[in-house]
Amino acid sequence: MNKISHSPIPVRCCAMRGPHVVENGICHRVQGLLCFALITGLIVRIIYLLHLLQCPDFASPVLDPRLNDYWARALVSGQWAPPDYADDPEIRTTPYGRPPGYPYLLALVYALFGDSYLAPRVVQLGLGLVNVVLAFVLGRRIFGNAAGSIAAAILALYWPLVYFEMELNYPVVVVFLTLLTLICGSRWVERLTLRDAVGMGAFIGCFALIRPNVLLSGIALAAWMVWAGRRSAMPWRRALAHAFALVAACGAVIAPAVMRNYHVSGEWVLISYYDGVNAYIGNNPESRGDSPRIPDLRAISGLDAWDCFSYPMLVRNLGRKMDLSDFGFSDASRYFRRRAVAFFWEEPFAALRLTVRKALLFWGPTEVSDSKVVELDRRASLLLRWLPGFPWVLAAALLGVLLWGRDARRGRVHAQGDAPSSSPECVALLAVFAVSYFLSILPFFIAGRYRIPVVPCLALFAGHGLTATGAAWRAGDYRRGALSAALLALLYIACATPFASYLPDAATWHLRRAQAHMQARHDGEALQELASALREDDTNVEAHVLTGFLLDRSGDVEAAITQYRQALALDPDHVTTCNNLGHALARQGEAEEAETLYRRALRWNPWHALACNNLGWLLMEQGRLEEAADAFTQEIAAEPNHARGHYHLGIALARQGKLELSAEHLEAALTHAPGNPDILTDLGLV
Repeated sequence: MNKISHSPIPVRCCAMRGPHVVENGICHRVQGLLCFALITGLIVRIIYLLHLLQCPDFASPVLDPRLNDYWARALVSGQWAPPDYADDPEIRTTPYGRPPGYPYLLALVYALFGDSYLAPRVVQLGLGLVNVVLAFVLGRRIFGNAAGSIAAAILALYWPLVYFEMELNYPVVVVFLTLLTLICGSRWVERLTLRDAVGMGAFIGCFALIRPNVLLSGIALAAWMVWAGRRSAMPWRRALAHAFALVAACGAVIAPAVMRNYHVSGEWVLISYYDGVNAYIGNNPESRGDSPRIPDLRAISGLDAWDCFSYPMLVRNLGRKMDLSDFGFSDASRYFRRRAVAFFWEEPFAALRLTVRKALLFWGPTEVSDSKVVELDRRASLLLRWLPGFPWVLAAALLGVLLWGRDARRGRVHAQGDAPSSSPECVALLAVFAVSYFLSILPFFIAGRYRIPVVPCLALFAGHGLTATGAAWRAGDYRRGALSAALLALLYIACATPFASYLPDAATWHLRRAQAHMQARHDGEALQELASALREDDTNVEAHVLTGFLLDRSGDVEAAITQYRQALALDPDHVTTCNNLGHALARQGEAEEAETLYRRALRWNPWHALACNNLGWLLMEQGRLEEAADAFTQEIAAEPNHARGHYHLGIALARQGKLELSAEHLEAALTHAPGNPDILTDLGLV
């Protein structure tokens, strides 16, 4: 297929009648539509930001956003102590767990604008508006001015984008990188230059530092480049060289992260180590493909739950359970990958059903929860509930694909004045990226934010579909226009139908809000949210445990014990509940039951440092000094770099008269907590 010459030709202004002044190929009406989209998008985002200011997690993020915030602030301040009630994620000394791209960008925002929680939201708001302009630029290149304007409007008003732009999370950045990658691709189709191929690879590499699964799309785009180059009469050798340049540029961008991982750990980890555990989460007999739950977590690690802060502990405990002293993060990933593959091998039909369910969830009407219950956040906003969501965009995109395919079969697809890159190659570019990205998510589990990168592609196809429908009506072809409108309605009904059942969990929504309040020390508000969570689901163990913790912190030990007992009735081996209830009972003088509970917790998780500590103190108060020393020794084995275990063991040894050994442990405690007055006092007495 010969390349199309793009010499200056008269511009067709988005199929609109009447005279319109043209500047740089964009008529004033189109400029007006773009400005309207930008202004509307700005107003919508400001209104939502004002709503978010009143939400508990605005300045107290939970789960993934909390890690992003912690990581970014630590990069700026150099203070790496973990936040309250969180484990140390050991970012400096282990391979990257979560990809580093977004935390480093967030750190740059904090470095430039201070540590305000408003600053990143404002920056991401601005980037969201840049994405609106980029969507117009790309849509105009491929489908024309009108389609580009509609694509821009979709990105301005699509509620998940508005929502995620206000989160301390990456979606707005990956949309930006997606659009830049596709713009480079459309320019490459037009000009076949090595610079555009390198640009595509560089942007994919930056994307991979935020979402490593996009590397599959990078491979797919390299194959697309060879195919598109051959269609444009490019020699095989040159087409392969451009594809290699794309891959090399991508590799050059991600190489520093790979080398850094090896430098700090001696393990070759490609960007981040979560791929194995995420594969197992999405592929096991108990998985439904919509939750980051590890079904046998307690059995393999002794943990009740996990998050990005506690994953290093999960890996250590897994290695201990397997009696492997040199068990690393790569080993853990291989372990989980093997179990995921074994599920497909042992239960192929169940695995296939689960894969189909995940595909239906990915393309389904509901935003699947992840760190937050997104759908219920939407319902809580008077604004977001009225903005268009995924079913509208997907339906219009499918219409666009069908209409373009019809025109392609009839030979009507060709470059035109206001769509200089309109060609099968550019349309294939959008399709290859969207499909390959979907396939890169499918081996794992589904969450609403994971599908955000395909939205720009859908918006462009939607722009084409709606433009073609409108053009038929304006041209007086009412039959074709009515058929397109009817098809759009049918497609919307199909896209809005939940073929895979999924219900947002209201109890979890209240629970996440309670956690945010807890972190901010708003205990009264947290208790109200936890009460709401238990009204929604009185079998929620975590809600009972957190309620008990807050009641205990407020001094109402009896009420706390009641909550802990309810949690234990639901899950008798819940390690955290056993420890917390034991601690409360010990203070009430119920030493025998407290000891039983501590030992039950340690049966499941022998490396639960707090349970070891609590058991040690209980035994020491009873004069059982040797047993207490054993418990503190076990605590040191669990947390060798913490002062508490050494300090308490030193006290227990001193009471046994083993003063020299006591002094050694007190000095070790002092190395981990320099200047601690209690340790200095006891060391002086020894």
